[in-house]
Amino acid sequence: METLATTIYTIAMFRNLCFSESPLTGRVQAAAFFLIYVGALWTGWNFKVDNSLVQIINTFIKFETDFLKDFEKQPVSLGTKAIKLFISLAEFSVPGIPFFIFLFLRYVPCTAPFTMSNFTNCKEIVTTESHFGYWIRFGVNMLECRIVCFLLYSASLGIFYVFFVGTAVILQYMRILEG
Repeated sequence: METLATTIYTIAMFRNLCFSESPLTGRVQAAAFFLIYVGALWTGWNFKVDNSLVQIINTFIKFETDFLKDFEKQPVSLGTKAIKLFISLAEFSVPGIPFFIFLFLRYVPCTAPFTMSNFTNCKEIVTTESHFGYWIRFGVNMLECRIVCFLLYSASLGIFYVFFVGTAVILQYMRILEG
């Protein structure tokens, strides 16, 4: 369900990017977000369909516990320390992105490429003093925040842990084999 919602969201963003009457600066901003979301959608992980990501991580852990117990303990390299710091910072900052997007949309809701900019009467909805307009805007912002949160979490797990940790583990194995 989440993957379907993020796919529909990304298609709607593409439609808004191509067919809206936004100025060029709005379209460039929309293109940046669109490329981030397409990349996240492409690398995102749906654990209900495919569990190969967890199997890769478990293979790294099993290899280290079974194979490396016979070798002397290697000191932690500077690259491994940098990757640990990077992953710690990324785990802290990934949840912050949807939060700041939500805050941004509370103050400037009609910004391209976000959902409210799809409505031709976005300015009228925002300036309406009714509770109905406020709750529509709040609901759309919450939905958008939820979709972006899922999209970024599912993509960051694969990118950070498999790519960066996998690279660090392979470099550690190479150091062991050389020594």
